[in-house]
Amino acid sequence: MKLLIIIASIVIIIIGSLMICSNLPISIFYYKEISNGDVFAKHIKQYQKENNKLPDQMDWETLQKLNPLKPYNEIYPDYKKIDDSSFMLSYIVGFDGPYLTYETKTKKWMMK
Repeated sequence: MKLLIIIASIVIIIIGSLMICSNLPISIFYYKEISNGDVFAKHIKQYQKENNKLPDQMDWETLQKLNPLKPYNEIYPDYKKIDDSSFMLSYIVGFDGPYLTYETKTKKWMMK
């Protein structure tokens, strides 16, 4: 009987933990990605002020200098230039979305 209560308690704790973790806000769940992405976005905006343009999507050398992360060492954000004044950063994890995305128009991280 005592063993049954212990096993049931462990199962309840595991299920409760999974429910809590799956409902965390993205700012907590993806804290590291958002922090690194914010630094990258800040560097891109600084580049835009200094050069009066956004870096080109295919200018890998400039993008690597602006990004605090080293490619292939960590989850690396994908940069996409939307128009002359706005861009989007996306963390592509796995094959299917949703993806963690930052757009300069909304200035927010969201799942898309």
